[in-house]
Amino acid sequence: MAGGASTCNLLVSCKKCKAKVTTGIKCKNCGNYFHLSCAKLVKSVKFISENEITCCDDLNADDKDFNEALILIADENGKVDIRIINYILKQKDIIISELRNQIDSLKYQLDHKLTKLKCNEGLHTLQSTNGSPVNCADNMEHFKQDNSLTDINPLNNKQIELSTNSKIDSNNEHKKNMVATNDNSENEVKDSLWTTVVSKKSNRRPRQNHIIVGDKVNNVSSIKAIKKKAHLFVSRLEPDTKPEAVTNLLKQEFPEVECEPITTKYPNLYASFKITINFDNFSKAMEPNKWPEGTLVTRFFHRKKTQEQTK
Repeated sequence: MAGGASTCNLLVSCKKCKAKVTTGIKCKNCGNYFHLSCAKLVKSVKFISENEITCCDDLNADDKDFNEALILIADENGKVDIRIINYILKQKDIIISELRNQIDSLKYQLDHKLTKLKCNEGLHTLQSTNGSPVNCADNMEHFKQDNSLTDINPLNNKQIELSTNSKIDSNNEHKKNMVATNDNSENEVKDSLWTTVVSKKSNRRPRQNHIIVGDKVNNVSSIKAIKKKAHLFVSRLEPDTKPEAVTNLLKQEFPEVECEPITTKYPNLYASFKITINFDNFSKAMEPNKWPEGTLVTRFFHRKKTQEQTK
């Protein structure tokens, strides 16, 4: 039988092991594919010929059409989105519910129609379809007041259908009104249980930190302000580079320069330094032409100290 397996051009999966099938055999009824080795392990599989098997009972025309439709919407692994099946089942439940409502309405009308008919024949008491006793006189008064019911006529199905639809519509409107009333009452209860919280901070005026920087030039005064510093991180220099060499390189442009070596992760590959200059010279120090080719220069950021380090 191995020689009779057919080649599958579609991207389908084996019904048993769920793996992709490139060479396999197909079920005559449902169209599912099997690996030849997997088909031999399934008890329900029957070999018709070298190229065909049956793994299920013979399907009718509707089942075959549905099965083919599922194959068309399946993905490359032969799987169908479960949301499609859930949607079909939901629509089925809606149709069943509507039909049950119609059946109940028809039973109700038929029960009262039979009551009226038997009362007209001279019966005083009778049993309804649900087994409870019914008074003929009360039912006659009920049918006189009920304008929605028409005279009995076994052949007039249209009248029964119209009265059924009108009763279903009225029931649906009543349910909608009840739901809307319940929702409104629940919202009112919820609103009464909750209060709006207003932050006290919103009433406070925002602080305005007005900061100035002095600019008076007075060489006579003994009080002088310090200059704001900027820190640079310089790396990718040769491993044997000394801090003095970096200081000599920058001293002509930045007389205030200070250089500190930094322990790197790979000291045998490159050297790194922390450079301190006046903040006014920061933009000038970030010009590429101030540094040797290939040097990495960026702003130096100090790490935040942990609680153990502060102790």
